[in-house]
Order: sequence, then C-alpha cells, then structure tokens
Amino acid sequence: MKYKAVPTEGDYEIAARNGISRTNVNQRVFGYQWSIERAITVPLQNKKGKENNRTLLFLAEQNGISASTFYRRIRSGMSEIEAATKLKKHEVYLKIALEHGISENLYRKRVERGMAQYAAATKPKDKRGSAKKKQIS
Repeated sequence: MKYKAVPTEGDYEIAARNGISRTNVNQRVFGYQWSIERAITVPLQNKKGKENNRTLLFLAEQNGISASTFYRRIRSGMSEIEAATKLKKHEVYLKIALEHGISENLYRKRVERGMAQYAAATKPKDKRGSAKKKQIS
C-alpha cells in the first residue's frame, strides 16, 4: 500500500517564505489533494481588487459609506468611483427630516409604509402622546 507524502519542516519553511501559512499548506495537501510542491509554491489568491480599492474605500468612508456597502455596490455592477461617492439612498431626505423635527426612525417607517420621501421628511409629527397634556379644572 502506498502512503501519501506528508509535508516536512523544510516544506513549511519554503511555504512561509512564499507567504503561505502552515495551515494553508495542510489544507491544500490533505483537503484539496494537491502535490506538496504545488501546495508550497502556488501563491495565495487575494480577494479580487481589494488592494486596488484602498484609496477609494478611504474616500467612501469619508463620505459616510461603510466598507460592506462599498463592496456590495461594486458587486452589483456600480462603478468604483460611483460606489465611493454616491450618497446613501435616503441621506438627503434624512437631513430635511431632521430639520423638521422628524426622527430618523419615524422617517424610515413612513417610507416603509409607502409614503413619498419628500412628504415623509416634511409632514409634521402627530401631537398624540406628547408629554404636555391639558389640565382639566
């Protein structure tokens, strides 16, 4: 019976010089059934374009766009510059709503229920449930 070759310490050292961790070598050899030579020499694949987007990601965060939103926009087909600079969906109307004394939560609920964005941002709040009540005497 023929046994599968096991990576040696020398193989792990070569892999480390190539930027491949011990765990990754084991996963490649035992999990993916790669040869030891291939497992220690083939470089790791970085996620697509992550290193190229660092400056755009910084720009996005300056504009109030989180990293997950930035990458989701790119995956959905938006250009990288547009993904970094385009404001969030309700950002403009939220500012208007806050100026009119409407909380962010109330604005979102109104839009969720089908109210137009501008109307949801400008229509005054109901007076029900206010803290001050008239005294009857």
